[in-house]
Amino acid sequence: MPAVATLAIAPTTLSNLARQRIFLYLGVLIFLLAFAAPSGGLIDIPISLFLKNKLHLKAHELADFRLVSAIPLYLSCVFGFMRDIWNPFGMRDRGFMLLFGTITAGLYVSFSFIPITYFTLLLGVMLLTTSFLFVLSAQNGMTSMVGQQHAMSGQISTVWSIFASVPTMGALLMGGTLSELLEDMNADQAAHNPIFRRCRDHGLRRLLRCVERRSIAQIAAIRAKKCPGVRLNLIGGVACGPRTT
Repeated sequence: MPAVATLAIAPTTLSNLARQRIFLYLGVLIFLLAFAAPSGGLIDIPISLFLKNKLHLKAHELADFRLVSAIPLYLSCVFGFMRDIWNPFGMRDRGFMLLFGTITAGLYVSFSFIPITYFTLLLGVMLLTTSFLFVLSAQNGMTSMVGQQHAMSGQISTVWSIFASVPTMGALLMGGTLSELLEDMNADQAAHNPIFRRCRDHGLRRLLRCVERRSIAQIAAIRAKKCPGVRLNLIGGVACGPRTT
């Protein structure tokens, strides 16, 4: 058999400041994605209680809903393969986050306008999970790549566990509280509560403005200090390596 030559790339060492910036960036990204996950995130418990208490599903019907809505999760490996072979906008992981992050946000907003029934909820959860898994695969791949490039996989794994556990517990508490607030409403009132209308109309714009201001401030600080070895991008990316002019 012909010999196969392998090329080993030595990991680059970053300063403590650069490492902390990467940890902060990835931690915030993991935190936000964990909250936004259609399965297991903030809306998971409210959907379960909505199906049980408002649509009056029996136990086996609720189990059927969970079985069908989780079909994209059974095919999670496909999204990883797609991340390896597809390069949206020529931006790799950032392209996935830009494209499917926008699609996921659009789906959340769109389904807030339609009547809530069993089938619309089922369709919404399946589409949201499918779109979200593309974003999640990009985040997983980017996190793993950064850890290997800079010989800090163990540290990133620790940061991942910490930042992922906080929204997991918070989603349980906030989801249960939200469901309790809507307990005395019927299905249509709960789905179109004024709280959600205000969030739908104003929350997204405010969130985007805050993210934009925060990202621009971070980039300006990095450029001012001329931090070597790390560059943060406004939309979903950590570019590793020395800065270029």
